[in-house]
Amino acid sequence: MPLSSADAEELSALLETVYDASIERAQWIDALQQACQFMNCSAGAVLSSDLLGTFGLSVNWGYGPGYWESYQSHYFHLDPLNRWVFRSKIGDVIVGSRLTSWPEVLASAYYREWGKPQGFVDFIGATLDKSASGAAALTCIRREEQGLANKSCFWRMSLILPHFRRALLISKLLDQHDLRAGAFVEAMDALSTSVFFLDAAGGLVHSNQSGREILAADDPLCLIGKHLVPVDQHSQNALRQALASALNGSFEGNSERLSLSILGKSGEPYSAYFLPLTSGARRQVGLNTAAVAALFLRKTSIDVASAISAATKLYSFTPAEARVLAEIVDQGGLEQIATRLGVTRRTVQTHLEHLFEKTGSKRQADLIKLVAGHQNPLQDRK
Repeated sequence: MPLSSADAEELSALLETVYDASIERAQWIDALQQACQFMNCSAGAVLSSDLLGTFGLSVNWGYGPGYWESYQSHYFHLDPLNRWVFRSKIGDVIVGSRLTSWPEVLASAYYREWGKPQGFVDFIGATLDKSASGAAALTCIRREEQGLANKSCFWRMSLILPHFRRALLISKLLDQHDLRAGAFVEAMDALSTSVFFLDAAGGLVHSNQSGREILAADDPLCLIGKHLVPVDQHSQNALRQALASALNGSFEGNSERLSLSILGKSGEPYSAYFLPLTSGARRQVGLNTAAVAALFLRKTSIDVASAISAATKLYSFTPAEARVLAEIVDQGGLEQIATRLGVTRRTVQTHLEHLFEKTGSKRQADLIKLVAGHQNPLQDRK
C-alpha cells in the first residue's frame, strides 16, 4: 500500500514533529493533530493513565469545548473501550467498529452521552506503553463525514505507531525541563538499546554502555578510525546511505531511509534507526556538542514473535506464511526452511511469493527489514 508523494511528505513532516515532541512536551499537540490528519480523523488523544483514572501525559485535539474535561472527570470510568487498552499488548492496533463488543459500546452511556453528540462513528487506537497498573495509548476518532476506519487507516496507524512509542519512551527518560546534552546522554545510558551519537562527518562522539559493549565485541558494528562500520559487507553501503540521509536531510519525503536492517557476524538481524538532532526542538539537545544524529541499534531477534504477530495482523498473513517469514528472519535458505517445516521447496517458494505480494517486497532482505520495523528499538534496561 505505497504512499503518494504528497502523503510521503506529510508523513516525513509528522515524524519530525513526533521526535520534537520527545524533547519538548508542548509539541505533542502538534504531533497529535498531524497524526489525525494523516489518518483522515477529526479528533484524537495521547493519554497515559492508571486503572484509577490518574492521568500522566494527557494531550487532546479536535474535541468540542468542555468535552475532554468531561471525559477525564466522568466518562473515562464509563468508557468500555478502556477494557481493551488495559488488556492489550504494547504495539497492538484496534479499530472500534471491528470489535465484537462494538454494539455494547454504541449502547453505553459513554457513547450516547459523550461520543454520539460529537458525531463520532468509529475510532482507531494503538497501545504505546504498559505498566503493572496503567497504559498509554494513541487514539484517533472518525466522525460521520469520515466514515468507518478502513484498511488504509489501520495501515497508516501501524506506520506511525513505532515512532510515537519511541518518542514517548525518550520523553519519559528525559527531564522535560532540562535540555542539556548531558541530560540527553544520561537518559540514553539508561537504555538497553545501543545508542551512538555521531558528528557531521559521521564520526563517533559518544556511545552508551550497550553501544560500548557492541564495539568491544566488534559485532555487528566495529570502529575504523572514528567511523562505525558494519562487519557484514552487504550492510556497509546501506549504513553509509542511511547516515548520509540523516546528516544532510535527504530523507525528507522518504522516511524509510532513516531505518535499515544490519546483519551480525553469524547472520543475526539488527534493527537500526537514525534520529537526526539538527532540527526543531531536538536541535537544542546538541547545541553544546558535536553530535548531529543518534543511531539506535537493537538485535531484531529479541522479540521476533511479537513483531511477526504485528506484521501478520497488518498484512493478513496466513499461519503458513507467518511461519515461513519467521524462518526467513532466521536467515535460512529455501531448502533449509522446507526441511525444517517438513514441506516441499515449491511450497516455501509459493508462500514467499505471497509474502512479497502482500508487503510489496522484492527480496528476503526486505522482509527482514519489515519485521525489524515492527520492533521498538528503545526499551528500558531490565
